[in-house]
Amino acid sequence: MLHRIETTVRKFSKTCFLIAIISACYGTSVNADQTSITLSDALDATMQNQLSEHFAGDIRTQNRLNWIDGAPIVSMRYYHNQTELGSKEAELSLSVPIKSSFKKQIEESLKSSSVTIKNNATRQLALHYSGILRDVIWQYREQTSQLRLATRKQAILARLLEKYRNLAELNALPRYAFQLLQKEVNSSRILSLEYEYSTQQLLNQYSTISGLQSLPKHMEEDLPAAVELMISKHPNIQSLDAAWAAQGYSLKGQTQSSEPWNVHISARRIETFDFSENQLGVGLDIPISSGQGLSVSQQNEYRQAQINYEVERNKLLVDILAAAQSSQAKYQFLASKQVLLEESLPTLKALESSINHLLDSNTQDHATHIRNLIDLLEAQAEVELNRMAIQRQIAMIRQAVGLSL
Repeated sequence: MLHRIETTVRKFSKTCFLIAIISACYGTSVNADQTSITLSDALDATMQNQLSEHFAGDIRTQNRLNWIDGAPIVSMRYYHNQTELGSKEAELSLSVPIKSSFKKQIEESLKSSSVTIKNNATRQLALHYSGILRDVIWQYREQTSQLRLATRKQAILARLLEKYRNLAELNALPRYAFQLLQKEVNSSRILSLEYEYSTQQLLNQYSTISGLQSLPKHMEEDLPAAVELMISKHPNIQSLDAAWAAQGYSLKGQTQSSEPWNVHISARRIETFDFSENQLGVGLDIPISSGQGLSVSQQNEYRQAQINYEVERNKLLVDILAAAQSSQAKYQFLASKQVLLEESLPTLKALESSINHLLDSNTQDHATHIRNLIDLLEAQAEVELNRMAIQRQIAMIRQAVGLSL
């Protein structure tokens, strides 16, 4: 029996040492330049670590004259009158399509829209990686807290086990109570091992995602105000709006007002039996449009695209609003629960003193007191874990409304 107690104490000491190592990793960094990273720093590092150089680069356009609307056309013609005194005629012409002012405006709008789409895509990715980081970071923090609380519980029960060892050997303590205490110590050791494994896996996952070796020192975020008003600025909504705007510009670019002007430059050589001459000509084709309207097929295409856009946008708004309201409701529940938990602290403290007094006395109902002590330790741990759950829920609200780290 003494050997088993010594083994328990040694394993408990090892667990405390591992707790100290994890706490050191959590509070400080392996590298000196990472000792004060923030949540924003972690997101920036993740974006640099995950995004390709091609995506991060600037939008490049083809190097060509921006006033030409399409490829120039070169035409060559030769005419030969087959009569005895017939003439010969050769013509070379160049036709250049020139963009209309309306087409230039459309293209400038499309360029601006392309930049907006790219920026919104970057914001969407930032929000996506923010969600991953928030989940990993808060899981890690909860697991480390669980590990610390399990270690505290193990320490209290191990000291009580050591105290009751001689009583059990002298049959002054019911064997059932001693075995129950020994079972709880073993269960705490198993839980500590599981939490140690989980925290290490989360650290590895965080390092793989961000390329960093330490977590941000401060993880708490501010509770956003006016959540409903912020939803319209959600990256997914703004990305959908920008895509629809670009589609609208593309359809307008197909109207009659966007048809190009064609400039023709021609050279002609005429030869007859008694004379010859060279001619140069310039021509201009100006499309006459009946307005900036679309054709019937284009109008149908536009209406269908608009319906699809409005349906998709409404569905997205409903989903985002539902997620935000659900996160807010859970936050309010946790906050109300925390008030009651805080109010119970004086009672828990008094109960702890009473249980310790009973355990130190010669009462015979040791098993009941041990169970009450375990329940008390779990109730004390719930106060801290719920407080942490509130901070995590604030991060989830920010994620739901589209706020990145």
